[in-house]
Amino acid sequence: MNSKQIIDNFTASEKFALVGASTNPAKFGNAILKLLQSKGKTIYPIHTFAPEIESTKTFRSFLEFPDKVENLILCIKKEKVVPILQQAKEAGIVRVWLQQGTGSTEALKFCMENAIQAVNNECIFMFLEGSMHIHKVHKWINKLIGKYPK
Repeated sequence: MNSKQIIDNFTASEKFALVGASTNPAKFGNAILKLLQSKGKTIYPIHTFAPEIESTKTFRSFLEFPDKVENLILCIKKEKVVPILQQAKEAGIVRVWLQQGTGSTEALKFCMENAIQAVNNECIFMFLEGSMHIHKVHKWINKLIGKYPK
């Protein structure tokens, strides 16, 4: 189970790298981008070909960021995660959020072996104030059935 302390430290941060925002505005990564920006957070989306997503400049790699970023949100297919984590480690990422469906045994092993704090298989919206009602219900249900991090 994920630690509430790690989750709180992660969501209290001001800067995030994001892999998973798309030119398709219906993608979940775009919703994460918009919600974090609405909270005044600085987001650095990584995208290999789109110069901009949701009116936000994108970067081709972690090395292009103008500032030091220690937090990464991944909202991509499992098989793409470990290579991204390898790049993230080299860029100084110390915390990663593996959005639901993104984590794997290999990804978690990589994080543990490289001292990267990982939140795995949680919906970030459950832990951000101002999320839509459905995420509040999800949070309430998880608390009720004992699946909410402590």
